Amino acid sequence: MPTAQHAANRHILNIDEPISTDTQAPTINPTPAQQILAHYPKGSWVAQFDCGAERPVIAQVRDAYADPVAAGAAPLLDLVIFNRNGTRIGRQSPGMGGPRSFEPACSSQRWERIQRPDFSRMSEERHHWGHHLVKVNPGA
Repeated sequence: MPTAQHAANRHILNIDEPISTDTQAPTINPTPAQQILAHYPKGSWVAQFDCGAERPVIAQVRDAYADPVAAGAAPLLDLVIFNRNGTRIGRQSPGMGGPRSFEPACSSQRWERIQRPDFSRMSEERHHWGHHLVKVNPGA
């Protein structure tokens, strides 16, 4: 049998009131760096067109992260480089004791997201395969 104390506790805690479900977690706006990092998810494809749009460098993102030294700088990408036939090339810059299977710490400023390359079509081209790559919109 409920006592007067139980009745007082029910009133204080509003036990009889339904719990509101319209409360939302606070919205957290991502920083520009977080937005750029989200644009380069692991496994996405990128190309570097500034060294030649007809023969761009093609890579797959292994990892993306903020520059630990230069605050506010463009995010860095660890990239696995591929040739136009779809064969992994590995690291092209001097290893200096670092990784050999991927290019570490590439500035994202020089790389553009692309759709998964059609390596079979590109391998048929001898000198110009860049037109087979389809760029991804920054918001995608």
